[in-house]
Amino acid sequence: MINLTWVHDTLGPIPFAASPTDTELHGRELFAQAAAGDFGVVAEYMPPVKTSEQIQQELTVAVQSHLDSTARQRGYDGILSLASYATSTNPTFSAEGQAGVAWRDAVWAYCYQILADVQAELRTIPTEEALIAELPAMVWPS
Repeated sequence: MINLTWVHDTLGPIPFAASPTDTELHGRELFAQAAAGDFGVVAEYMPPVKTSEQIQQELTVAVQSHLDSTARQRGYDGILSLASYATSTNPTFSAEGQAGVAWRDAVWAYCYQILADVQAELRTIPTEEALIAELPAMVWPS
């Protein structure tokens, strides 16, 4: 795909995304012309830069998913379900629920510290995988 500005005879300049697989002939022709350099040098593709808010949202989703999938390992619907057992009258469920609450709290506290460190430029933004690897581990009660 090549983004270009096509100057239409009647409509004037039109932003256009030319593709070699366009369903319209003119789209495929514009792509071929642009790729051949007929309109000048085609710049190398630069992926869009994510905002810090977008990155924070993605990492939040990854952490929440990690919390939920860990709780599911013991048959709970997710971390919220696990935490709801903290006051259960069943000793096993209660112990697991309390451990889940303590772990959830430790994970989010750690995440907020990472966020503060990134904002203070003390560290770089971690990848999702690196962040998950850094988090405190869940310790299930015996």
